[in-house]
Amino acid sequence: MVVARPQAVCFVAMPSARQPIPDADRHVIDFDEVYSRIERAVTDEGLECVRADVEPGRGFHTDVAERLLVAQYVVADVTYPDPQVAYVVGVRHGAGRRPTIVVGAQTHLGGPPFDARSLPVITYDVAANGELDAADGEALGAMVRRRLREAVDGDAGVDVPIIHVTGRQSDRLEHDKTDLFLALLRETGEVGSRIGAALEMDDRGAALDALATIEESLVEGGDAIAELGSALLGVYLAYRERASYQQMVDLFPKLSPELQATAVAREQLALALNRLAEEHDRIAKSARETADHASTRRARDRSRELRARAVGTLDDMDERMITAETWAIRGRVYKAWFEAERVAEADDDAASLLSQAIEAYERGMAADLRDYFPGVNAVTLRLVRAGPDDLTALEMLIPVVRMAVDHAPPALSRQERYWQEATKLELPRPTTTGASRTSTSRRH
Repeated sequence: MVVARPQAVCFVAMPSARQPIPDADRHVIDFDEVYSRIERAVTDEGLECVRADVEPGRGFHTDVAERLLVAQYVVADVTYPDPQVAYVVGVRHGAGRRPTIVVGAQTHLGGPPFDARSLPVITYDVAANGELDAADGEALGAMVRRRLREAVDGDAGVDVPIIHVTGRQSDRLEHDKTDLFLALLRETGEVGSRIGAALEMDDRGAALDALATIEESLVEGGDAIAELGSALLGVYLAYRERASYQQMVDLFPKLSPELQATAVAREQLALALNRLAEEHDRIAKSARETADHASTRRARDRSRELRARAVGTLDDMDERMITAETWAIRGRVYKAWFEAERVAEADDDAASLLSQAIEAYERGMAADLRDYFPGVNAVTLRLVRAGPDDLTALEMLIPVVRMAVDHAPPALSRQERYWQEATKLELPRPTTTGASRTSTSRRH
């Protein structure tokens, strides 16, 4: 089954209908008319526009807030002094670099719950009857379109005040994000505790049955369940923890489009597809040993198909989401593909795949020098290829990887601690690269 590339979503958080502005001498604003201008700008930029209605004085439901926080693009109207909208803007600014476009009526900014004039707000003017005139409406639409185009093209720069002030990014490595997500999910809500309980079960079959039951209840009753996206993503990652890769692949199309487009969902889908391909590698090996040529060919074709889909899944990611972890996963897919073609004695294909694996791992290392995982795999594969250029590169590469693992953030799991120590022990010394070999197989 081919998964269609999801259309990027832009959420718009604002009131609906005509609303009076508190303490504004009975002024009203026709927010539906304002939304129509924003919606046209969003769709003109090729994005799907989804409106999250803010009920004055009541905010919006938890599931709406959750989707606003995970969406790639958000437009928030801060005209109405509603704490929920202020909260969404604040949390998105605290969470990182995802674009948040703030708009508001010029004459009504600056009141509680916060002074929006300190933000880069796109302002609009309304007449005494609360309506936009044609010129103001066109100006609002043009500014929203320009900001969205810059965001989509990656030219918007950083519009997050916290990053401007502190210059700080996350102190965790990208490959920690799935472990962090599952750990947090276990502590939040009834669904999270059920997922955590399933992961604690000793019986794998019982654990998978429990996760399948949770998935079914979420998919069938999703409209009534708060934080649906996070819950489904939790089930998706829990399947990974219990090595149920086909269930991961089957669940991916049921995620919302904005979650399908996230780095964690796409990276984990690529890993699941690679794991399924490895099963067909084993089938091909067994069939080859019994001279069953037809079965060998079918298994190899299926393995190649799955890995091509894994690479395509990563190719479809937003470039701004690509990190060291993304490159490491791409390298892992190419590495396993190389090993399968080498076993099949398809030497030309194997050589090309080995080069692509090395390139991916080294690009991952360059993306975040703190992450030892792509670097140690690049060392391993250059030792496998062992050409003159490889041996020269290793003299510079190995000390960098050794420093990365020596200064890696504290491991979040026993497995991660094991790999950190194994890497330290197995990483060859620069003076012995010509003769050393390592068979260390990393994480994923």
